Amino acid sequence: MTRVIEWAAFEWGRLVGRYSLNAVRRERTEVVGDKHLPLGPCIWVGWHRTNLVALAFFQQQLNRPCLTFVPPGLEGATVRGWMTIYRQTPVPLPKDGTGNPQAALKHMARALREGIDVVVALDGPHGPAEKVRPGALWLARLSGRPIIPGGIAARPSVSYPRWDRQLIPLPGARVSLVLGDPISLGRDDALPEASRELAERVNAANRQARQLLGRS
Repeated sequence: MTRVIEWAAFEWGRLVGRYSLNAVRRERTEVVGDKHLPLGPCIWVGWHRTNLVALAFFQQQLNRPCLTFVPPGLEGATVRGWMTIYRQTPVPLPKDGTGNPQAALKHMARALREGIDVVVALDGPHGPAEKVRPGALWLARLSGRPIIPGGIAARPSVSYPRWDRQLIPLPGARVSLVLGDPISLGRDDALPEASRELAERVNAANRQARQLLGRS
């Protein structure tokens, strides 16, 4: 029975991936801040609520190899199905409060050094919402690669009633995506200050994305 449930979750994830690729179309997406991005691999970050749009954008417009964290259990099975549609590589995380995430972080840091991009939800797979968890900052320290803060808005859209208020663009939606200035971390840089700056830049990017839609 467990395998059947996992299979159903995987297939549901594939449906979610197909929907998002159809809902987030290149011709209806406005991108700001992409002209001066670093040429090499980056750590692309935003709040968990924008994952549906962010990963579809990455697949459609950048179309580069990419890794992203995947939680354990049925939620992870759903995300793995989703990732097969985007042709992105999932990196499993241990259950919160158990295991050690260092192996997943080292895997991603190694991929970044080898030229592969990484997409990270800053507030993690389970929140709390819009509170920076340290994974992306640790990756920046380990790999030396820059963090790219992103903000997203879509209209028309709905917010799914769960902890992150997942942003779901409706068919035909217009999407705006704002990419902030890169943030680089040295091995001795303090994480609390970097965490606050990163949260501020992501929030500013989201505000700008909403303003762009309001002016359209």
